[in-house]
Amino acid sequence: MIDLDYSYSQTSSLQVGHYKLISLDKRIPSHYQRWDFFHELGHILLHNIDQKKALKGVSFFMELQAYRFALHASMPYFLIKKICEITPYTLSYVFNIPIFFAERRMDQIKAHITIKGGKII
Repeated sequence: MIDLDYSYSQTSSLQVGHYKLISLDKRIPSHYQRWDFFHELGHILLHNIDQKKALKGVSFFMELQAYRFALHASMPYFLIKKICEITPYTLSYVFNIPIFFAERRMDQIKAHITIKGGKII
């Protein structure tokens, strides 16, 4: 189980033993909160060490893993392929994710599949 909290501080995650917490910054817009949730969820699911205590290279790798996890989890492919007109703007709107991250997800999709006339083929 993972507890979810909204606070007036920077978004973060915490793991102490079996206790897990994601704390979202309630001052930021909902689409950024949603992105931050998936990013922090990635840290909790993928890492069992404190990132602040990790070596710089390891910490960078952990951030990259959480970022990639968030791209996939916040905009899953099986749902994306049901969208009629796939653009970064539709992904951003449908999944309530900041446009920057929707553009990165589109880059991933384009690298792996062919899109013709806005549809996945």
